[in-house]
Amino acid sequence: MLRFQRRKLLFLVFLALVLFMVLSYLAVPFLSDYFASCDQYTWSCSLRQHFVPVSSIYGEDVEPILLWTPWFGNSRSWWEGLNLHGSNENHKCVVTHYRAANAKANMVLFHRSDLDANDLPTKQDGQMWVLYTAEALSPYIGKNAKKLEALYPYFNYSLNYRLDSNFPYVYYDTKIMEQLSKPPPSFSPDVEPVAWIGSNCDAQNKRHVYIKELMKHIPVASYGSCLNNKPAVPRGQTIEYMSRHPFYLALENSNCDYYVTEKLQSSFAAGVVPIVTGPKNYPPFIPTPHSVIFLDDFRDPRDLAKHLRFLLERPDEYKKYVDFRFNPQLISEEFRKNWDGPNGWNHNVGLRRLCDSAWMFRTGKKLTSDNPEKDWMKPRVIEADSSCNETFDKYAYVKELSD
Repeated sequence: MLRFQRRKLLFLVFLALVLFMVLSYLAVPFLSDYFASCDQYTWSCSLRQHFVPVSSIYGEDVEPILLWTPWFGNSRSWWEGLNLHGSNENHKCVVTHYRAANAKANMVLFHRSDLDANDLPTKQDGQMWVLYTAEALSPYIGKNAKKLEALYPYFNYSLNYRLDSNFPYVYYDTKIMEQLSKPPPSFSPDVEPVAWIGSNCDAQNKRHVYIKELMKHIPVASYGSCLNNKPAVPRGQTIEYMSRHPFYLALENSNCDYYVTEKLQSSFAAGVVPIVTGPKNYPPFIPTPHSVIFLDDFRDPRDLAKHLRFLLERPDEYKKYVDFRFNPQLISEEFRKNWDGPNGWNHNVGLRRLCDSAWMFRTGKKLTSDNPEKDWMKPRVIEADSSCNETFDKYAYVKELSD
């Protein structure tokens, strides 16, 4: 009798688990109604402010953009319910992971690092497949890389950090010009002159090797997990901590064309002088040629440290790097063209174009660019950027100098 009751209990538990799994699977579309939705321009996420039910993707006034993949293997809630607005006020879009939307969606996004050749949708006639990444376009080493090489022709467009991408998704935002107009902060002589916040101690260009050697020649406050010698920066206080130090190591983990991340804008927001190593084409991203210190202009870390000490001992020389803050006329025309005003580049531009393009395919109308130099509707997919390959182990030589 006892054995029978035990079996009955186990059966009921098993049945309950199966029922729970089935209901969970069926509920995914409905649970999506309750995902917090983010606004394209404010990036604020609020369930009450931006409630976007999945059912709305079937409405006539909203164009669905399907995000097929997860984001770095994490949950499919990334960008779920993101409201996008095109240049036309009637162009409204919403991003969703709801895969049933593939039958209706004119545009499907795929995160490059999560591409899986064994998990791709059926491509609908005329559907736009967009390859998306915010990371350096190094040679692809994701899932089933060999199989994926044959799939690249299926991707019509690119959404990434490059300014020549169809949908540029750059790290600068609309606040950059306002940030450049603020005077630099005052520095205490008791703090380390150089700061760095880095978590990746295995960057492909070996920047951490350079920084480790630099630390031997000038004090560096390292707040990140890599080469750490300071407590972690509290959430939301990165700019405030950076502004305590005259120089910031805005070193990218890869040196690819156009690959300039939030590190540089954060330096400008903090009012400090950035030390950079990144793409060869920095002019589009810096207000004046003398607004940053180019690490590669110096023979080695010891030589760079010598120059930094020189600037600290001569405030007038340091001030030359921030003169544009006192005289806006010094800011280059190229920089203004790229970042100032409604037609400038920022992360909203690519998302706005994304929505406009989805509506173009819905209406069958031809969408043209106001700026002939930015022919963004010409299909182009950048699979891997050869400029990234040129800088593998770029700073590994520093270890040999110190040995």
